[in-house]
Amino acid sequence: MKVAYEFREGLRLQKWDHVMRSIEKYRKIRTKLCEGYMKNSIDLMERAKSSNCTTFPLGAGGGGGVLLFSPNPESLLKLREDLKGIYNEIPFKIRSSGHEINNIKI
Repeated sequence: MKVAYEFREGLRLQKWDHVMRSIEKYRKIRTKLCEGYMKNSIDLMERAKSSNCTTFPLGAGGGGGVLLFSPNPESLLKLREDLKGIYNEIPFKIRSSGHEINNIKI
């Protein structure tokens, strides 16, 4: 619970270094609980780390979605260039209003 709170507060207060630390803490927790959790992402994790970024796999079931994050926008641009042609980018924005589902009637 503490990690989730730190993540949320980092977003709310725009303390991006707190967000990055929270992502890394939670990834370590999940890796401890699920031994093979990051085994297919080692190259991506190393590339991210060398660009001062971090990674966090999204979803379940091996879909391959990964969040790339850094407190420094220039680091993300460097990583984007490094990954061009290897991975497909799915741009998104985090909004204060939370998630919004499109094209689905609820």
